[in-house]
Amino acid sequence: MEKVISENLDKIIFITKKDSNKVRLLNISNKCCVEVHTEDNMICLRGKIEIYKSEKGKIQILSKNYIERLEYSGSHKYCILIFNTLKATLYIDGDLRRYVL
Repeated sequence: MEKVISENLDKIIFITKKDSNKVRLLNISNKCCVEVHTEDNMICLRGKIEIYKSEKGKIQILSKNYIERLEYSGSHKYCILIFNTLKATLYIDGDLRRYVL
């Protein structure tokens, strides 16, 4: 799975193979989280993922560079995952802070 772009903390777009274990599990439940850690800080984004498998959806969502790259490696093998954040939990210098987006 590869991150393509993020829009603030609200939305993160990934690409991955359609036959991956991640996609199989997301078809069962689209709830998930994304975590980023540094030495003293952490952010945990909780939300839901939408799966886009159609070629038309890929063209509408991805930049021209990604479309060309996917075409080179077999675009039909890949899908787009769009993560939409519902809640964010931050630990800054060990202090807990929660946000609802």
